[in-house]
Amino acid sequence: MKKADRRQLESLYDRYEQLIYRVAYGVLKSVEQAEDVTQETFIQLYHNLPTLKKLNESDTKRYILKIAKNKAIDYYRKNQKQHDFLSQYQHSQGIAEDNVASKVNELISEEQMVKLLKILPTSYQNVFMYRLYYGLSTREVAELTALSEANVRKQYERAKKKIISTIGGAEDDNIRETLAGIS
Repeated sequence: MKKADRRQLESLYDRYEQLIYRVAYGVLKSVEQAEDVTQETFIQLYHNLPTLKKLNESDTKRYILKIAKNKAIDYYRKNQKQHDFLSQYQHSQGIAEDNVASKVNELISEEQMVKLLKILPTSYQNVFMYRLYYGLSTREVAELTALSEANVRKQYERAKKKIISTIGGAEDDNIRETLAGIS
């Protein structure tokens, strides 16, 4: 990156980072996703620096906010697709009495599960919950999260290992056995 381009990008960041974040948060109502949109906006701005150099101050601001708003809307639509997909899937599958999630719920309270999930990175939490709680296949989770199937399998395995190692000292061996037997 040229020194002048770096200075320009830093200047844009100083001026617009909070504004971009607020726009994204206004659409998404999610801190993490608003931060992601902010980051992706600056990545796109980096790729579009030649265009930005041709714009005056007010056009630059409109251009940047339009990118941020469009990215936030894309995230919102993706969230809706995931929500709709999960709703349709749950509706079509029904709630099976022998669902792994119901077995785990019998053995572990919701509060305990929340505590366990907090030890996992966010992406592992999502994969683990989609696989365990919603009972989705590796392929379905990959489609929802835009990860490869191999990545979903690896994250799921790592999440299981981390949870099993965390509850390794748990008094109830049934919990460990149930989680260890989840495929």
